[in-house]
Amino acid sequence: MKNSDFYHLYIFVLLIFFWRTALFWLGDNTMGEGKDFILYTSLVFVEILSAYLIIFANKKMIHDRWIHELCFGWELIALVCLVINNASIGHYPKVLAWPLFFESAYLIVRWDFSMIKSLRKVFYWLIIVGAYVFYQSMHMKQFESQSNMIYFLILPVPMILLHCNSKWRFRILLLTSFLALLSMKRSMMLAIILFWAIYIFKDLFSKGKKSLAIAISVILFGVAYGSIEVVDKITAGGLSSRTVNYEKDDISNGREAIYDVTLDMIANSSDIQLIFGHGHNAVLRHSPLQISAHNDFLEIIYDYGIVALLIYLGLWVYVIKQFLFHYRNNTVYFIPYTLSICIFIVMACVSQLVLYVSYFLYLVMFWGVVQASKDKWLIKE
Repeated sequence: MKNSDFYHLYIFVLLIFFWRTALFWLGDNTMGEGKDFILYTSLVFVEILSAYLIIFANKKMIHDRWIHELCFGWELIALVCLVINNASIGHYPKVLAWPLFFESAYLIVRWDFSMIKSLRKVFYWLIIVGAYVFYQSMHMKQFESQSNMIYFLILPVPMILLHCNSKWRFRILLLTSFLALLSMKRSMMLAIILFWAIYIFKDLFSKGKKSLAIAISVILFGVAYGSIEVVDKITAGGLSSRTVNYEKDDISNGREAIYDVTLDMIANSSDIQLIFGHGHNAVLRHSPLQISAHNDFLEIIYDYGIVALLIYLGLWVYVIKQFLFHYRNNTVYFIPYTLSICIFIVMACVSQLVLYVSYFLYLVMFWGVVQASKDKWLIKE
């Protein structure tokens, strides 16, 4: 099979899968909770084509082949976990979407590099919609409490920064930082602070100004802390009230209580459950706190099992290796990739990414585009 034929077929099958998924999310009653023939058939073809991508595709055309193996591995083990736990049909697209979106973004750009511009235009529209939703959310709260809607405004930013000139890139980053502060969402504020610390280190270290880099980074964290204090005063303790140490019977906010309960649930699982998990979103369904784990590692090992956790750890290794590659080679993708990995690290550790596929898809599509660009660049070299 020629590469172009494979790309066409793969994208076609993915479109069928996304179409059936969209119908379900839009409330198509004909799909119900039973077995949807078209959805399952498209999944089978996706698995076959993914295997072809890994095993038979030209090795000279694909670098970092193991990320495709990880995607295929997640699709396979997650599918097994869902079947074993008698998951409803609505769980399949939520669990299997991120590797498919990574592969689709990769293949689209790998097939036609100019498609990056088209994808950026799509993300521009997503940011516009996200800005409207974020404003409405903050307006309803009279700008006095946090808003999760900030994620839909900032998560598309790494894709927007691709091939953006330095002046506009800096302006977008400053605006992003301001909006993160305005949202009062601690995880996003922490991700932005981490990004600027890495950005300053990279810029000043490359100029041999290591002492200045350390000094400015310390000042940056001081300014960030001061900004948080100012926002806390404006909101009459809106931030500090969410950061104190809650008692373990407080079910609304305490991360420590959530982690302790989730760890107990994992410890009380059977061997089979440790291997294949309890099913999608099982922490929320089984926890006496009635809340998700707020940590991807705990969520994955309870929902999908140890094998899925190992694959997820492989994704962490991949993302960090890609970050170091762009750092050492000072590529045009370094700044947007740094922003994406900072968001990924913070949200995965203290919030949730894999569970909320609407968040994660922004990042994995960006990573797929960058991987395709890297493959083309290395082949030219």
